Formats: sequence, C-alpha cells, structure tokens
Amino acid sequence: MKNTKQSMEPGTPIHVGRRNRPAESKLRVLRTAMVALCGAILILGVLLTVLPLFRVRAIVVEGNTHHSVEEIVRYAGVSTGDEWLAIDGREVANNVRNGAGGYIDRVTVSGNFFSGVLRITVVEKQAMYTRHNGTYYAFDEAFNVIAASQNGKDFAQLLYVELPEIRAIEVGYEILFANAEMDMSYIAELRASLEKNGLLAHVTKLDCEKKYGVSVELGGTLRLTLGKVSDLDEKLALAEQILSERRTEGVQYVALDVSDLHKSTYRVLSEADFLANG
Repeated sequence: MKNTKQSMEPGTPIHVGRRNRPAESKLRVLRTAMVALCGAILILGVLLTVLPLFRVRAIVVEGNTHHSVEEIVRYAGVSTGDEWLAIDGREVANNVRNGAGGYIDRVTVSGNFFSGVLRITVVEKQAMYTRHNGTYYAFDEAFNVIAASQNGKDFAQLLYVELPEIRAIEVGYEILFANAEMDMSYIAELRASLEKNGLLAHVTKLDCEKKYGVSVELGGTLRLTLGKVSDLDEKLALAEQILSERRTEGVQYVALDVSDLHKSTYRVLSEADFLANG
C-alpha cells in the first residue's frame, strides 16, 4: 500500500503567524495621549485639593436702594467663608430675585477668585407707589402691583404718584384704570424727562391724575405745574429761569405754572395753603 503522507524534508522553513508591530507614528500618538491624560488627572487632583482653600472674603452689593445690603445678602444665601466651588452664580441671582419680591429687574453675580470678593449687582425696577381707598400700593413702570400696605411709610423711599381713576388694583396684577383706552406712557415720559434734567432725585410727588394737567412737587416746597406732557425741556428750563429771578431768600413755598410757555404764573404760598393743595 502506497504511503500518501508527504514527509517534510530537512531545511524546509516553517511559517508561524506573527502580529505586525504598530507603526512608530501610532505609538507616538498613543504615548502623547497617555501623557496628556496623566497630566489632566494630576491637574484635577491639584485643583480639588487647592480650590477648597479659596473662600469668599467679602460680599459687595451694588445698585440696591429699596433693600439693604444685609437683606440682599440674606436673600442670596451666601456668606463670607463659603467655598467658591460651592457657589452657583445663577442660583444666587435667582435667590435674590425671589427674595426681593417684584422690586428687582435683574441680578448679576461675579467674583474675583483670588481676592475673594463676591459682587452682587442688582438693577431695580422703576417702582413708584400710590394710594387707593386708604391702602398704599407699590407698582412698577408697567403698572404691575408689587406690594400693598396700610402705612405709606413702608414705601417712603419710592416716588409717590397720583394716578388717574382706578377701577381695580391688587398685588400681583396690573392696575386697571377706569378709562381702559387711556395711553399711560405719559408718566414714563415725564419721569424720563425729569431724570434727564437732573430733577428726579428731588421730586417728592408726581400728580398725574389728569393727563393734561400734570404737576410735580419738588423738595416738598415747590409745586410745578407742567400741564400736558410736551415741550418738557423748554418748560423745565423756563421754570429754572423764573425761580432764579423771583424766588428770594426766606420764601419757602411756591407754586409755579409753566404749562403755557407764553404765560407763566408764580405764587408764594403759606405752608397751610401748600399742604392743603398738595
């Protein structure tokens, strides 16, 4: 019987399967990635160790007039000694807005990591207040009611405004006027003009009950009738000129009407008359 099995002759090479060695460029990329990863882990470890050592050393509040610094800080929920890592700026801003009620328009939170100063900047709404049926109401420039009180002194830091006839007023809602079609933008226009002319800080009362019979009380001693909210720069300039010429030392209470630029009236009043007509 013929043997079909082939014998392997001496010297015949044996081929064994081997893995090809990776290209040198791939090895370099791999080594670089490993070094970068180790470096990142090291830096993260250092930060986690060092950052807790950075804490808030001081809290600065800016832009607040209605609420005190202490109140804003309390609303924010932060205090000196807090770790920077534990502070979420958006959460702090939301805390201030929610705590301060409707008086705050927006809040910005920033800080200097190395000095340890946390800065809270608030932008307040242009809040005013009025009186209706024996109750005082604070409201913003869009006539949304912010708060109510039986004591007007609670809103003493706000500007008092006599408004046109009110049909309904309630905290959390917009004021409804008897004349729903009336354009109320004249109040904002008046306020902006007084601010531009540097007078708003001295205004103690705006009488806007009659749209075409607006008057302003300044310093609690001058009642300035402007009439229609138009030509305000000219009317205010005329009022300044008349007062500089006619108001003498010792004269305390004055009523000045510049609603007609061509025919102004100037009257000296007693305290009783001034308050009676206020």
